[in-house]
Amino acid sequence: MLRAVVKYSWTFLNPGCRFACCPKDEKKQYGYMTWVDLEWDDRAFGVLVKLMKKKVQAEEDAKN
Repeated sequence: MLRAVVKYSWTFLNPGCRFACCPKDEKKQYGYMTWVDLEWDDRAFGVLVKLMKKKVQAEEDAKN
């Protein structure tokens, strides 16, 4: 039996939210996924999105 692994979502829709999924590589996964965390409140969500945008901007600036 495989145990699910917990990972973090870093998309703008679910920033910082944990989810449990199949431990296999993405191409070999069984498709199991469930959210671990409840939704963030509006303030926390806004802070995470701002941090993610700053990270993306810093990465783009580093390329130039």
